[in-house]
Amino acid sequence: MSQIEPLTGVASRSIFSLDGITPFTPHEHWRLRFGSNTQKEWVYLHSDKEREAWPQANLEKFILGLPMTGGEPKKATTPLEAAINGFDFMKKVQAPDGHWPGVCGAQMYLIPMYVITLYLCGTKVLPEEGIEMVRFMLNHADPVDGGWGLHGEHPTTVFGLSVNYIALRMLGVRPDHVAMIKARNTLRCHGGAVGCPAWGKFWLSLINLYDWGGNNPIPPEILLFPDWSPVHPNKWWIFMRAFYIPMSYLYRVRYQAPENDLILALREELYVQPYDSIHWPSQRNQIAEPDYLVPHTTFLDSLYMILDFTLESCQFPPLTRRALNATYEQIVMEDENTDYFDLISVSNFLQTICRLHAEGPESAAVQRHLATIKEFIWMGPDGMQVTATNGCQVWDIALISHALVESGLSELPDNQESVRRLLGFLDREQMTENTMHYPKDYRQPTKGGWPFSTRRQNGYVVSDCTGEALKAVLMLQPCLQEDDCIPDRRLFDAVDLLISMQASDGGLPSYECERGGRFLEMFNPAELYE
Repeated sequence: MSQIEPLTGVASRSIFSLDGITPFTPHEHWRLRFGSNTQKEWVYLHSDKEREAWPQANLEKFILGLPMTGGEPKKATTPLEAAINGFDFMKKVQAPDGHWPGVCGAQMYLIPMYVITLYLCGTKVLPEEGIEMVRFMLNHADPVDGGWGLHGEHPTTVFGLSVNYIALRMLGVRPDHVAMIKARNTLRCHGGAVGCPAWGKFWLSLINLYDWGGNNPIPPEILLFPDWSPVHPNKWWIFMRAFYIPMSYLYRVRYQAPENDLILALREELYVQPYDSIHWPSQRNQIAEPDYLVPHTTFLDSLYMILDFTLESCQFPPLTRRALNATYEQIVMEDENTDYFDLISVSNFLQTICRLHAEGPESAAVQRHLATIKEFIWMGPDGMQVTATNGCQVWDIALISHALVESGLSELPDNQESVRRLLGFLDREQMTENTMHYPKDYRQPTKGGWPFSTRRQNGYVVSDCTGEALKAVLMLQPCLQEDDCIPDRRLFDAVDLLISMQASDGGLPSYECERGGRFLEMFNPAELYE
């Protein structure tokens, strides 16, 4: 039976097998705590007294794969009876505020980014959380080569190998552990971490495991272009904009963690050649084959060369200051628009590091981020992961609502309380105003829309979530008393918003109306993402 070295501070706690069956921590000790305003957080109870005072609910048992209480349902003899049994089960696992907690994640780079962010902030991962994150990563390693891809089913990449290896080491796993040896050998077969794509080069640079000189330019000066410019970031796809702005800030200030024993050890473990002998500029376009799914266009490579010989080689301090100020202004507005959650967890991590650099680890901004960042953690049967969002609450509720109405279950007296709670959730999570800094924040109107998960998680309208939530409200409201209904004016706002988002071909984009031309694809630096 293979065993992992005990993590710092938990040497007395038993660490069991890595077979994905025996838990590293007793699953009976975990609770899902709900707060006001859709807040939720997984909590580990250490003592018998705590567990007696807070018994584990069926919801937590279901999520963790433990036996639930309440007995078996009566055997169904008709489709309707089967549907009734199904929703009786759903009511057992419904959260107090009306939604059904679930996970939207499985990307294998999110735990490393979370761990790196906390490392830079000087914040330690709780021992019980670290143990379960280790278990999740090891459970989802490739059984043949021991590596990791973008997600659990994705082939091994140098990016996945590098960042997961780093996270495991930061969480206390020793380099001589069998899983680490296997992963390290595979990484070296690919030439070491020098072959990371741009995404990996950037994250390794933050922790002093890659030189900033090995990155292609990420200039913040592009934000100084006039707003009408066809290449201004306000014309980009929303995810590209949300990532680029904080990345460009960190690139320009060359943010980097100080050296320490762990960093020096990782430099030896991640590279085939001595770290100090690597010629970093020649590594900018050195990308391992498994990671290079979308090659650069000739135009992009030419642009990188021009930027390197001009803007990067001849810095003009007043211009740099203006660019950093403009970038940081957008970073602050994004935090304030989204209650410090930002678009998704990755952008949250990047924004946290930017605020850390500008304001320090004890600042109110960083502390707000560290509080919200916990809501991206999710415990499951295979360990603890970090998710892309804090769930998919609105989306799930809308689809469940459709099933309830179509089956007639929404009208049954036994289901009225559950229906009232889920409609109340949709009521609370509709966006009733535009963003705080609209339109200076490059956002489009949000009034009347619904998000993917919760209003405070990202403050971003999603068109299909808005449509499905609107449909759910219209279908459910006749089942309840008038006092429980959402005012017509707000429903009209949702319709107006959807109409405003409609594209010329009749369809609707996901987050924002189309802003840029197809020529922007020439600038695509994704490399790893098809």
